Amino acid sequence: MPFAEEFDAAAVQLDTAAEEVAALLPPVRGSLGPQAIVGGTLAEAAELVVSRSEQVCGRAAAALRQLAAVCRQRAEVCRQAEAAFAGYQAAQTTYQENQRLFQERQDRHAADPATFPVPGQPPTAPGAPPAPPAWVEF
Repeated sequence: MPFAEEFDAAAVQLDTAAEEVAALLPPVRGSLGPQAIVGGTLAEAAELVVSRSEQVCGRAAAALRQLAAVCRQRAEVCRQAEAAFAGYQAAQTTYQENQRLFQERQDRHAADPATFPVPGQPPTAPGAPPAPPAWVEF
């Protein structure tokens, strides 16, 4: 499964491919000027082929741009999942330290309740972040 950077790279490649596909037909259209084929069935057939080719290239370029957008969105989901997990790890480290300190205060209070006060409430463990989609890697 790809990482965010790989989704980003794929989006760039797909956008480039879309631009290249979109650029294929204008030179062909330009070469079919008024003097290229004059009148008749051949001129109509050439115009039909070029028009349909433009439509196909336009749809292909749009599909490539859509795929690039999906890749960019997935890259962002990967980054958000990574940030959420890093935040959870940091909160878990803080929780473990607070739990250790609480246990120390609790042990001191148990050993000498007259000197050491009741430690209060134990720290609360952080909640794990929601599971990311199966295709997320970080």
